[in-house]
Amino acid sequence: MVVCCAGTACIDNLTVCKSNDDCSNGYCKMGNCYPDTDKKKPKGKVKPSTDTTFDSDSEDGADTGVDSDTQTTSDTTEATVAEDSTDTPVTIVISDDTETGEFPDTETGEFPDTETGEFPDTETGEFPDTETGEFPDTETSVESGTDPADYLLTDVAYHCNPMDEPGNGVFVDPDVEADGDGSRETPFKSIARALEHTVDQTDIYLAPNIYFENVALNELTDVALRGGWLVQSGVWSRDCSENAAYATHITPLEGTSTDCVGLKVHRSSVVLHSLSIDTWDEALTNPTGDGGSCYGIWIENGSDVQLINTRIEAGDARAGGYYAPWYNPDPPKCTGTAVGQGCGTGGDGTRGADGSGADKGVFSFNGFIPGAGAPGNPGFPGQNGTVGGSGEQNSCVYFCNTMSCGAQGCLCREGWETYSGSEGRCGCGGQGGLGGNGGGGGGASVAIFISDSGSNISLVDCWLQSGPGGYGRSGESGEEGTFGSDGKAGESETCAQTCGEGGVCTKTDEITLEGGHAGGAGGTGGSGGSGAGGAGGPSLGIVHAEGSVVTYTESTRIETSNGGEGAEGAPGGMECDVARFDNAEPSLECVIPSK
Repeated sequence: MVVCCAGTACIDNLTVCKSNDDCSNGYCKMGNCYPDTDKKKPKGKVKPSTDTTFDSDSEDGADTGVDSDTQTTSDTTEATVAEDSTDTPVTIVISDDTETGEFPDTETGEFPDTETGEFPDTETGEFPDTETGEFPDTETSVESGTDPADYLLTDVAYHCNPMDEPGNGVFVDPDVEADGDGSRETPFKSIARALEHTVDQTDIYLAPNIYFENVALNELTDVALRGGWLVQSGVWSRDCSENAAYATHITPLEGTSTDCVGLKVHRSSVVLHSLSIDTWDEALTNPTGDGGSCYGIWIENGSDVQLINTRIEAGDARAGGYYAPWYNPDPPKCTGTAVGQGCGTGGDGTRGADGSGADKGVFSFNGFIPGAGAPGNPGFPGQNGTVGGSGEQNSCVYFCNTMSCGAQGCLCREGWETYSGSEGRCGCGGQGGLGGNGGGGGGASVAIFISDSGSNISLVDCWLQSGPGGYGRSGESGEEGTFGSDGKAGESETCAQTCGEGGVCTKTDEITLEGGHAGGAGGTGGSGGSGAGGAGGPSLGIVHAEGSVVTYTESTRIETSNGGEGAEGAPGGMECDVARFDNAEPSLECVIPSK
C-alpha cells in the first residue's frame, strides 16, 4: 500500500491526497504529498464532480451499457449512498457546499470561489481574473472551436461494492512462491504469464503489488485488467478504499528506447479497472537528436478502451540533443597558376547562413515529432590569392650536335629557343567553416495517446497526470574557416649560351633565369552559420487522432505540468488537457486548454 504523507503532511489527516490543496506545503502526485524541493509543483487542474447520487447494482441484472462497476446517476439532489462498512443506506440532502460550507447566492444559486470569494458570471459560469477582474473570453477559450461538452460522459459514476466476489477468470499475485496455473489458489506470478493463457472475454484479477513489466494488450476482445482486490490465503475480496487504485501499480522496465510507454493497447477491446499505470520517471536523453517523450497509455489500431477508477502518470519528457550539420564545406578550388587560371583577389570567404528556426512540435500516428532547429550552413571558401609574377626569359641553346670532324675540329649543329624561369603561384583560399549544430526539440509528456481515428476511449473517475515537457536545446555556433595558403615564387631555370667551344660540340656558358615572384595569399574561409534552437515539448493530458471518440466523466481529473521552453526564440511547448491531431498531416491543436 502506498502511504500518503511521503515527505510532508496531508491536510486534515487524509489517507490519500487528491489535489495540491490537500498538501500543507508541497504538491500531490499519485496520492502522495511531496515537498516543493523534490520537484516543480505541477499545476493542478481538478475537474469538480457534479455526481451527487449513485444507484446501487441493478437487481434485475439488466445491461447498462458500461462496466458493472459504473452506474448511471439520477437528477435529484437527494441521494442514497451505501457506506463501505455496512449495507445500510444513508440519505444525504445537498444544501450548502459539502466541502467549503459556503451557501449559494440567493438569486443565482451559484457558489463563490473558495479562494477569492468571487461569484461566477451567470451566463458563462466563469470566474473573474484575480488581478484584472475581467472575465475570460468564452469564445476563444477553446482554440479548436470544438465544444468541450462533446467530451463529457454524463450519467455515469463509479460504484464499488465491498461484497463483490471475483468471477471466473485468471488470477495474478507476484508474491506467490511458485508460478501457478492462474487459479485463485495458485495464481500466476506475472501479468505476462496471465496474458499467455488469456482468451477473449476474460477477466484478469491482479493482487495488490507493483508489477515491473512491459505490458502490451495485443488483439484481445473483451478482456479486463482488474486491480482493487485484496488477497489473503487464497481468498480474494473487493477493496473499496481510497487506496484501491494505488495498490495495484504497473510500471514498465527501463529499456534502450528513447521514449517510454507505460502500457500499450493494440487492436483490442479492454477494461482497465482500479490500476495505477505510470512510466519511467523520465524519458532517456538522445544526444544526437530530439528529446524522448513519455506516454502513460498508448492506444492504436481500432482499439476500444474503458478506464475506471484508474490513475495514469506520464514521466518527464527530456530535453533535445543536437543535430549535426547536413553539409560539409566545399573544398577550395585552387590551380595556383600565374596566368590567372584560378587566382583571384585573395578576399575572405563569406559566412554560411544560420539554420532556420524550429516550428512547434506536432503529432502523427507514430507519436510526437519534436520541433528541431536546423543546423547552420557551412562557410564559403576564401578567394585564391592574386597572380604571381612571370619568370625571367632569354634565348638559349636548345641542342648542340656534332656533324663532322676534321683537322680543324668538329663542325657543330645547334638550335636555339627561349627559356624562362617558372611563374610565381598564387595562394589557395581557406576552407569554409562547418555549420553549427542545430538544437533538438524537447519531447512530450502525455498521459493518454490515441494514434488513430478508429480507436475510442471512455474514462470514469480517473486521474491523469503528465510531467513537464522537454525544453529545446540551443543551437551551436559554426566553426571558423581556415586560413588561406601563401603564394609561392617560381623556380629558376639554367640554359647554355654557347655550342662547340674548344672544338667539342657541347653546351657551355650557362646562365640562370630567375622564377617569377610569389602570388598573393589566399583569403580565409568564411565561418559556418549558427544552428537554430529547438522548440519546447508539450505537457498534455489526452492527445487523440481526429475522428477517434474520447469521453470522460466530470469526476475525472486531468493535471498537466509546464510545457518545455523553446531555445533562442523557438516556440515553447503547450499545456493542454485535451488536444488532437490530423493523421493526414502531422499537426497539434489544443481543444481544451489547461487552467
